Amino acid sequence: IRKKKSLPIIHALNNPSREIRTKIRRFFSTEIIEGNDVENILNIMDRIGTYQYCQSLAQVHWNKANAIISGMDLKNDFVNDLKELGEFLLTRKL
Repeated sequence: IRKKKSLPIIHALNNPSREIRTKIRRFFSTEIIEGNDVENILNIMDRIGTYQYCQSLAQVHWNKANAIISGMDLKNDFVNDLKELGEFLLTRKL
């Protein structure tokens, strides 16, 4: 597993709880990942609303992109394709 500091991890590291920040930092500093480590980090992120935070941020950026796409002088087919792609990316389940 690659331990990258992506937006969800950055959100969790910015949590006011010192305990949560410590657990996440410990996860990133360890060489060997134990069986429950990833699950524990995902549970922490679930408890602090990381998914909701990321989803709301994605929605804000999609709204801006959607407005730009709507204002462009493109064929309707292109506009519809771009909007369909944006909606798919916003609502897909990972």
